[in-house]
Amino acid sequence: MLGLSGECKSSQQLTMLSGLSYSYREDFLDNNSVANITEISETVEVKSLIILGTIKAFSKDIHWFYMGCKRFVI
Repeated sequence: MLGLSGECKSSQQLTMLSGLSYSYREDFLDNNSVANITEISETVEVKSLIILGTIKAFSKDIHWFYMGCKRFVI
């Protein structure tokens, strides 16, 4: 869990098979690339990207989903 200042408040760690240990913050923010939404289609290699955005509106009549969602139901 991250506090407002960004410091890690939890002692939980992700442990890599090589024995290296990373906090959730390090694994999510420091070990992934950051991109804007238009750069997704320009990506030519398989990698994890962190996309930040602001939801300004959504329709209650249309179910929201993304391709990785295991609970996708039509």
